[in-house]
Amino acid sequence: MTHHRESKTSDDAPLQHLFTFDEVVLLKEFTAKKKKKFWNDYPLLISLCALLLSLTTSAVSVYVGYKKDIHDQLTELSSAIATLRDLNLKQIEIRERYSGSSNEVPANALISNEVYNTTMIAAGIAFRVGTSATTASIIPISQNLYHYGQYSRATALAQIGLDAAQTAEDETTALKWLGLIKIREHTTRSIEEGNQLFLRALNFEKKYGSVRVPNIAQFITAGVQLDWASALAEVNCEDARRHFSDAQTILNSAGPNRDLDRLRGTVRQILATGIGGVGSCTPLSATPKDR
Repeated sequence: MTHHRESKTSDDAPLQHLFTFDEVVLLKEFTAKKKKKFWNDYPLLISLCALLLSLTTSAVSVYVGYKKDIHDQLTELSSAIATLRDLNLKQIEIRERYSGSSNEVPANALISNEVYNTTMIAAGIAFRVGTSATTASIIPISQNLYHYGQYSRATALAQIGLDAAQTAEDETTALKWLGLIKIREHTTRSIEEGNQLFLRALNFEKKYGSVRVPNIAQFITAGVQLDWASALAEVNCEDARRHFSDAQTILNSAGPNRDLDRLRGTVRQILATGIGGVGSCTPLSATPKDR
C-alpha cells in the first residue's frame, strides 16, 4: 500500500507543479466524465470557465508586469546614457581647466572611473532589455565596451543594436560599427566579413527603398564610405583611399546641408591627419578637393 501511494504521488507531480491542488482535482474530474457530456454538467462547466478566466488573468498580469519592468529598465538606461553624456562633457571641461596642473591627472581619473562604472551599468541594462531599446542608445554603449577591451560583449551588444534597427540610419550605424569591429580583428576572414557588413550598409536602399528626405541618402552613403575608409586604413590603405575618394565625390556633388557639412569637416580633418588617423595613409592627390 505504501508503494502504491508513492507511485501515485510521483505520477501527479507534473500536474502539481503546474496547477494548484484544487485545479488538479477539477481537471481529473473533467477527464473522468466519459459518459456524460461535459456541457451538460453545469457545475463542472462553470468551474472550468472560472479556471480558464483565472489562467487568462494570470497571463495578462504577467505580461503587464513584464512590460512595466521593461519600461522601468528603459528609463534607467536613458538615465545612464544621459549621465555618460554629462560625464564626457565634464571630461572635456576638466582637460581645459586643469591642463598642465597637478590636479589634471587625479581629476581625469575620477571622471574616467565614473564613465567606466556607468558604462557597465548601462551595458547590463541594455543586454536585459535587448531590442526593446533603440539602436541609437545601444551602439554607443557597445563602443564604450570595446574601448575597455570587452570585445566579445561589445560585438554581442552591437548585434542587438542591429536587430533593433527600425530605419536605414539605424541599420547603417550598426552595420558600420560591426564592420569596424571585424576589420580590426586583422585576419583575412574577419576583414572580408567586415567589408561585407560595410557593403550591406552601402546598399541600404535594397531593404529600405529610396530615402525621400533631401540629402539623407548622400549623408548615409558618404558616411559609410568615410567610416569604411577609416576602418581599412591600417590593413589596406589603397582600398581606404578609394573609399575616401568616393565619399568626397558624393560630398562635392551634394548641396549645402548641416549634416553634410559635418562630414565635410571630417574630410578636412582626414586631409590633415591621414585616413583613420594613420599618418602614412594619406588621400591620393587625385582625390577631389573638399568644397
